[in-house]
Amino acid sequence: MADRITAEVAVLYTEALSFLLSFADLERAGGIGRAGDAFDLGRMRDLLARLQNPERGRRTVHIAGSKGKGSAATMTEAILRAQGLRTGLFTSPHLHSYCERIALDGAPISEERFADGVGRLRPLAEAMIAGGRPPTTFELLTALAFLVFQDAAVDVQVVEVGLGGRLDTTNVLDEKDVCAIMPIGLEHTDILGPDLRSIAREKAGIARAGIPVVMALQPAPAAETIRDVCAAIGAPLHEVGQECAARRIRGGEEQEFRARTRRATYTVTLPMAGTHQMENAIVAIRCAELFLERTGGELSADTVSRALAEVRIPGRLEALGHRPRVIFDAAHTVESARRIVEALRGDLGVRAAAIVIGVSADKDIAGVARALAPLSTVVIATRSGHPRAADPAALAAAFRAEGCDARVDEAPASAFDTACALAGEAGLVLVTGSFYLVAELRALLLGLAPRLSNPA
Repeated sequence: MADRITAEVAVLYTEALSFLLSFADLERAGGIGRAGDAFDLGRMRDLLARLQNPERGRRTVHIAGSKGKGSAATMTEAILRAQGLRTGLFTSPHLHSYCERIALDGAPISEERFADGVGRLRPLAEAMIAGGRPPTTFELLTALAFLVFQDAAVDVQVVEVGLGGRLDTTNVLDEKDVCAIMPIGLEHTDILGPDLRSIAREKAGIARAGIPVVMALQPAPAAETIRDVCAAIGAPLHEVGQECAARRIRGGEEQEFRARTRRATYTVTLPMAGTHQMENAIVAIRCAELFLERTGGELSADTVSRALAEVRIPGRLEALGHRPRVIFDAAHTVESARRIVEALRGDLGVRAAAIVIGVSADKDIAGVARALAPLSTVVIATRSGHPRAADPAALAAAFRAEGCDARVDEAPASAFDTACALAGEAGLVLVTGSFYLVAELRALLLGLAPRLSNPA
């Protein structure tokens, strides 16, 4: 009986996912949360109105940025959950299952809940098609998250922006308690603008009058723009660089640090390497502090310590396997690639690695190669099954221009086997680049069922 029910749920989930992916999936084609060449929140507001606005009526933390927003959102949710609140978390992209994008109390929703929610969205989406304004896949996923959070009566929803901010599908949230803007870099310049100021202006579009904004450490042009936007609308700005200080006590795969905010001092053991994860954690702590100030709660140092000690984020400097050791990190920007090298060398004592890499075609391939080149003994350039994957030959050429031994293998599994053989049992393999490649090879290493993999 249980096997039959499980099989039925699997069929319903597959059908629900096929329905979602039958719409304009602009996350995979290019341009999350947009239709054609223009952002349009009108469709999203229409869809939510048809659902009687499930996004309203609950406390919200909203997080934008180019780097670290998923980690900061996950850590913020963990702290608020440890505080005793019922939590909802919406992030993107996923590694192995779309269910990962929507979590309740720290756990991905079930395939059954996913399928049930999509079933409720289906007639509304079909009505929008009939009206000539079909929603996108990402809009439907965002609406599904809000519907799940409403059904579960969460106390707080922590929502990561998909792309940009001002016109991202998640920015229909007009009732918020805290916003955060993580570090900003050059990304999606065809959509968000050609420079840091333009991109920062789009990211700061999540801010609202009277609602506190936590700003992570930023490049000067981005910081100046965020300050200007917040001042113009009357949003109190809390700059981590001015309000917080941190000192690392111990590095390694499980780092320890002491963080001081205007409110308290926290000693944290974080089971993730890299100073960037420490910085992400400090933003999360500040978000939780400000959230509880607004809601009448009080954050204890013990709560923060307990919460962050349990945080694990797959695909972010994640060590798996032995002989050789394999590290997965979805670093697809130049700054993220620099952070990998810094963390591997400074925290983990890694001097060199065989690198398996695939990136999306819209990334700064030359910049990523330049950042990773000092770490490489050999580079195997490949491509995931994602439609926007870059040509591995072009990727290998960028590494060769940096003096690397770079090879091409179109098949990720074969590229991974080659890297493992070249690294040897005592060596290290770094799988990096896009989330999609990390997901494919992580699933291969862990023996996950094909049905849980990213659809091709």
